[in-house]
Amino acid sequence: MDREKGRGMAACSRRTAAYKRPGNATIRWGAAMAYKFEDLEVWTRALDYSDQVHDIAEQRPKHERYNLADQMTRAANSIALNVAV
Repeated sequence: MDREKGRGMAACSRRTAAYKRPGNATIRWGAAMAYKFEDLEVWTRALDYSDQVHDIAEQRPKHERYNLADQMTRAANSIALNVAV
């Protein structure tokens, strides 16, 4: 999967919840330490995990897609969204 730096979560995952953070948004702990969440390995792994969960959810029987699958995908998306905030 192609990942575009600085474009936020909406551009980096084909199915995750739309989330866009300004390109200049950084996490700061003093003047010397600042970085973008897109550079964090945990964020890219969370996107990959979210894509895997979406694939599994699509394979569920139709009667489970609107309850269990919906809950699974929302939970998987929240991991990357919480890292990005």
